[in-house]
Amino acid sequence: MNQFLWDQMVDFPFVFAFRAELEARAQGNVSWNTRVNYRVQLAHSIDRDEVRALYEQAGLSLDADLETLEDAVRVRPRSRSLSRDEYRF
Repeated sequence: MNQFLWDQMVDFPFVFAFRAELEARAQGNVSWNTRVNYRVQLAHSIDRDEVRALYEQAGLSLDADLETLEDAVRVRPRSRSLSRDEYRF
């Protein structure tokens, strides 16, 4: 519950409120997930045991969700890198 409340009050509003501004400054998408293996990312995560336990407690399939992520269309990075000066605020 504490994680939910933190995300609701701090992380999510910050991330979503400033996403459009960040993309406008960068002149495009600043995120990508090409060549990301979510199973490997989870295996390396210090939260992996908690994630597995929460999925099990909720009666959900972690494998099914990881498969969905694997099969999803990938987001590519911008083809042109910004210069150091273009990153200034």
